[in-house]
Amino acid sequence: MTSKIQIVNATEAHLQGILDIFNYAVKETFAVWTEREDTMNDRRAWMHNLHANNYACIVALDIQNKVLGYGAYGPFRNKSGYDISVEHSVYVSPTAQGQGIGNVIMKELIQRAINDSRLERMIAAIDAGNPASIKLHEKFGFETQGLLKGVAKKWNEDRDLQLMIKDIKSRSN
Repeated sequence: MTSKIQIVNATEAHLQGILDIFNYAVKETFAVWTEREDTMNDRRAWMHNLHANNYACIVALDIQNKVLGYGAYGPFRNKSGYDISVEHSVYVSPTAQGQGIGNVIMKELIQRAINDSRLERMIAAIDAGNPASIKLHEKFGFETQGLLKGVAKKWNEDRDLQLMIKDIKSRSN
């Protein structure tokens, strides 16, 4: 399946697919710690902000140009001292999971971060109860550097945040 997908910069044409995948994660998973679904305007502003600041926002498309997944990175924190680090996300449509699409998106995000001279670190903030995401990040050389217990709630359940970091400065990835 992954040989038939294309990775491109996200555009307005991809927003509905991105919104559908994001809102599925809101409604059905602990991957996003909110119970409020995004609107099209929320996702549009998110994408435009990433593009305006030269951050990655990409989609994986099938041969019919259907969005199978997306990935992005942006500021880790909004203070200049953190400008060397980005926080990233990878989401795959529930109908396309288990087909290697997350791997393709992650590989492309890492390559774009390596090519971005501003950056030295990529940070993943993952629900600690998401073994698939943790395994994906370990596969690509991310290391756990923190576990913040009970820092959030979703559906009245305490959630733990696992922080994973990849040093991309060495460029030997």
